[in-house]
This record gives sequence, structure tokens and C-alpha cells, in this order.
Amino acid sequence: MTEETGAGLQQPAVPSGTGNSATQPVKDSPKPRISEDTLNLFRIIICGGLLLPVVQLYFTIPSAISMWVADQYVPFVNMIYFALVIAGGIWLLRFTFRFSEEEHKRLQGQ
Repeated sequence: MTEETGAGLQQPAVPSGTGNSATQPVKDSPKPRISEDTLNLFRIIICGGLLLPVVQLYFTIPSAISMWVADQYVPFVNMIYFALVIAGGIWLLRFTFRFSEEEHKRLQGQ
């Protein structure tokens, strides 16, 4: 049988000095931050990857509208669709500009 007295376990060494290391706070090194240039590169890669599906969806929705909506209402539904696309694009531009680092610097400087 094995002994369960803890003879095989080693206690961590306590440094000899004036104070106990357990009572002294350990300073954490600051977390590395991703630079704004790296984030911009990620944004460009993501936008490039999304560009083709978004363009295909943009051209597919009007054909789906003309297939599922009565002929007399197609221009009206297309108008609503394109108005929503324009509003969504403007919102997306404002949303991305709001969180840019340059905008934060500008707001802090005021």
C-alpha cells in the first residue's frame, strides 16, 4: 500500500526575506492590445470575403420579389427594398465610424 502522509508532495519554497510573498500583491503584466492597423486589416479581409455574397444577395432579392409578388406591386416592393438597403448602408457606415479610434480621439479632445 502507499502512504498517504504526503511524503511525496513537495511544498513550494518560501523565499527568505523581510516579508511573506503571499501577502505581497503580484503585478500582472498588461494584456497586449491589438493595434488599430491590425484591426483595420481584419476588417478589410472580412469585408472582402463578404463582398461577393452581399452583391449576389443584392441582385437575387429583386428577382425573388418579382417571382413572389404580384406584377402590379413589384415596383412598390422594390422601392421599399432599395430604401431599406440605402438606410442599412448609411447606418452601417455611421456604426463603423462611431467605433473608430480616430473618432474616440476626436471626442476626447473636445
